[in-house]
Amino acid sequence: MNSALASSDWQLARQSLLLLALVLALFGSGRSLQAQKPDRDLIRAEKLYAIGQYHAAIPYYERSLQQAYDAVNCARLAGCYRQQGAYLLAEHWYKQAVLADALAPEYFKQYAEVLRSNGKADLALEWFERYDRYAGNKGAHEAAYALAVEEAIFPQEYRVALLNVNTTFSEIAPVAYQGDLVFASNRGGGNAEGHSPQNGAPYYDLYITPLDENEQTSPPARIRGAIHSAWHDVGFSPDPVTGDLWFARTSSNGGKRVRDGQGVVHTALYTAHWKREKLNGVKRFSKISRQYTAAHPTLTPDGLRLFFSADLPDGYGAMDIWYCDRTDQNGPYAWSDPVNAGSRINTPGDEVFPFAPRLDRLYLASDGHPGLGGLDIFQVDFSGGSWEAVRHLPAPVNSPRDDFGVYVRNNQGFFASDRIGGMGGDDLYAFERISVRAGVYVLNLESGQPISGARVEWITDGHNNRQTTTDARGFAFVDLPPGVDYYFNIQKSGFNELAFTETRNKELFTVALKPLVEPSASPDPGKVSAPNGVDLSGNDPNAQVRYRIRIGVYRKPNMEKLGPLEDIGPLFSVPGANNVSSFYVGPFLNAEDAHEALIRVRELRFTDAFVEEWVP
Repeated sequence: MNSALASSDWQLARQSLLLLALVLALFGSGRSLQAQKPDRDLIRAEKLYAIGQYHAAIPYYERSLQQAYDAVNCARLAGCYRQQGAYLLAEHWYKQAVLADALAPEYFKQYAEVLRSNGKADLALEWFERYDRYAGNKGAHEAAYALAVEEAIFPQEYRVALLNVNTTFSEIAPVAYQGDLVFASNRGGGNAEGHSPQNGAPYYDLYITPLDENEQTSPPARIRGAIHSAWHDVGFSPDPVTGDLWFARTSSNGGKRVRDGQGVVHTALYTAHWKREKLNGVKRFSKISRQYTAAHPTLTPDGLRLFFSADLPDGYGAMDIWYCDRTDQNGPYAWSDPVNAGSRINTPGDEVFPFAPRLDRLYLASDGHPGLGGLDIFQVDFSGGSWEAVRHLPAPVNSPRDDFGVYVRNNQGFFASDRIGGMGGDDLYAFERISVRAGVYVLNLESGQPISGARVEWITDGHNNRQTTTDARGFAFVDLPPGVDYYFNIQKSGFNELAFTETRNKELFTVALKPLVEPSASPDPGKVSAPNGVDLSGNDPNAQVRYRIRIGVYRKPNMEKLGPLEDIGPLFSVPGANNVSSFYVGPFLNAEDAHEALIRVRELRFTDAFVEEWVP
């Protein structure tokens, strides 16, 4: 009996233990399910962020971060605010993000850019340097800070003024047209449908206002006609050939926005007819797929080349400058396929808002070239069949914030900026050039090294001559009145004198002086390997003087790095002792061609390359 009771108690106890285990298991499972419940706010935020709807993503990121701290989500929320131009809020959230030990270095760079936009240049430099160390490119951002210091030394080149057409919303993309100023604004009141999910502001419409002789404006009015859509309409570029107007708008078809496979809505290029102050007959430019973003169209003065910015494949960065050439086939509406403007213009960053006032000059906005912060305005000239190095327009045209959308006419023009001191958002400014900073870079023709202490005499029509001396880097600059013709003469003891009489309105020149002392005899170049069986060995007794660019000496050459040099000229090597080879680009028939090529070689980061005279 006692044994039976004991057995019964054991069975009861066993059942109780099993029930308790089941309850604990269910409770634990419930807690686990609760812990693993997906963060729906974060899922929604990431989807919106991925398709560029930054304003719409903000409340979802904020609700997610109220539940749990996450460094990446803080950084992405900061990026959303940065896209809105809310730089102080962006700084706050980047500051929260960088508290984490493990954070992708790209966010250090973004934090630095926001700090610089907020006027905290010294702190920004610290974070730029931290990013550069992680990226393995120490000192990469020092050039931008050196640029600001260098530009501050020289007299002010430009004078700027805020236009009276601005509102607390945004005004961008100014263009002077037939005595009027045309621009885009999101001040609202048009056909626009709601607000943009990218920045939460109304969509852009086109406005027009008369300009008087002093570039002053009257109250603007919306341009009439079919140009107005329910979404963005931005840009206004006249076509000299057809008389049409080019602009960009949200890509749509049948009154509905067109999305790509990821749900992203892009902008596309369009043309329209201008008649009686109306724009009608809207047509999409079909050379660019709706799957990509294209914007900011501008044509050269002859109407034969169309520049624009786009995120087409095989570019250098997010947005690049591209162009299409007008062809003779099928009349004035036939265009070539898009061509990338190349690495001298485009960078891994964004290049946008091109403007071509001349056949040999292009203006653009970029955040990839060294500048003062955000998008800056640059000028680049076309000479000798290629683009030269870009030139940064100094303050006050550029600022630590975004500066873009420049229009230039006779040393005057307009641009847009979200700099501190405006009406709000992006504002329009007028500018006038009051001084031209011309410069010359002087090299030794034989060694390719810069020459310091060379005397440069600048001669201008109707003005006194000016004299400057090249610095340790071989540069000399002078400030001249805008719109005057000039030329210069260079003298240096031990070198032939050189005079430049064809400046062609350029502002920066590279020249090479030939030493008066005869060069020593070149060593036996040995056997040279060259493409297509061309004899570059230097053994031809009847050969004349040629020039080549010495790249460097390599035991194990990196052909992937050397390969781009072949776009400049034939790349060949001269074998030496101990399996070491000297690499060259050339030959060139004259020194001028060689030194023009040398500039391109150094842009590829072969900074020790130099030109040498060569007698085959």
